[in-house]
Amino acid sequence: MPTISLKNIRATEAVAPRKDGVTRKRMIKKVSTLSVLEWLRNFDWRRLVPVLKWCLVSVLSAGLAVGGWSLWSSDVVSSRLSSLDARFNAAADKGDLRVGLIEVTGHRYLSPEVARVAAGVEVGESIVRADLDLVRERVTALGWVREATISRQLPGTLVIKVRERAPFALWQFGGRLRLIDETGAEITEVGIGRFAHLPLIVGAGAPHHADRLLQVLEREPVLAGRVQAAVRIGNRRWDLHFENGIDVRLPEDGVGDAWQRLAALERDTKILSRNVDVIDLRLKDRIAVRPAGDDKQGS
Repeated sequence: MPTISLKNIRATEAVAPRKDGVTRKRMIKKVSTLSVLEWLRNFDWRRLVPVLKWCLVSVLSAGLAVGGWSLWSSDVVSSRLSSLDARFNAAADKGDLRVGLIEVTGHRYLSPEVARVAAGVEVGESIVRADLDLVRERVTALGWVREATISRQLPGTLVIKVRERAPFALWQFGGRLRLIDETGAEITEVGIGRFAHLPLIVGAGAPHHADRLLQVLEREPVLAGRVQAAVRIGNRRWDLHFENGIDVRLPEDGVGDAWQRLAALERDTKILSRNVDVIDLRLKDRIAVRPAGDDKQGS
């Protein structure tokens, strides 16, 4: 019978736990592998499609951007543009691309001939060498022109497309009568007799405040139709001059309320048909009336 020593017993005890530990690790590894395979089999791969699409688009966009910048930075594009410019210039010098017609469109009041002269381009000049920005600046300097677009129609047409200012009122100041638009910009002093039906405003600073005043007056159109002129006083308030000679003094603030008070007073008492010279609405709590023939003045 073999002898079992204490040394052999200790050796056996030392080896056994290691064998059990290795087995346990292998089992855990096997279970983990099975779990991963099961997850992969059950995973809905369609959920990755949007992500993959986004990645693909990003890569392609980056590639196109880099490629486009490289092409633009190279001498290829520069040489092609230079060649094209040289061909245009050569054609222009030979007379193939010269201005044969200057066409003006979008106008109602503006004379086409005035626009052509302002453009500063002559028939027969090179259409390629025409400075379109300079032409636009010259045309927009005309009083009737609010904005302008200049373009070429090869081989020989230069197109001037304008957007005109809308006639809004007549402005009298310094012995001169001018046509203005709603922004207060001056349009012209020539041929304005056809606009005599427009409101007349008088005085320094009147154009820049007329739009607001006329909007208020339009709330009572019948009464507004009897106003002959609106006079700006001290560049701070208005007097309304009616067709029968009566002056209505409006306050600096609260013009709308004062106008409504006058309209109500006219409906109730026909005050504008009475023998008065001035109706003063500058005070909120009262209306002052000056009878005709009284020479006292006020501002």
